[in-house]
Amino acid sequence: MKFRHIILITLLLCAVSVVAQAAPHDVVLTWTESDTASGITYNVYRGTSTGSCTTLPAMTKINTSTVSVLTYTDTSVVLGGSYCYAVTAVYNGLESGMSVGAGASITKAAPPSINITIIQ
Repeated sequence: MKFRHIILITLLLCAVSVVAQAAPHDVVLTWTESDTASGITYNVYRGTSTGSCTTLPAMTKINTSTVSVLTYTDTSVVLGGSYCYAVTAVYNGLESGMSVGAGASITKAAPPSINITIIQ
């Protein structure tokens, strides 16, 4: 009798808690680990929002390579933009489902820079 080995690969839930903090020119995302196993990296997804991020809008991956730390800064936001973010875990080339969404809105511009010249 031949036995076939069945390998079951289970990706743990992705980032348990994603937090998005908006600044005038970027959004800083932080999340908690899905598991402490080595080799887990993350992908970050963004969509535009018209309200809460309870139901995720169409999402686009915004990182160019997987992220190995628990933070990501999105510098491609625009003033007046409202965004939803979600994170997935990646392990051995397999990707988990998306985390719960986190929202951020860019509501004010950064203060203008001031150049001061001292003449003596």
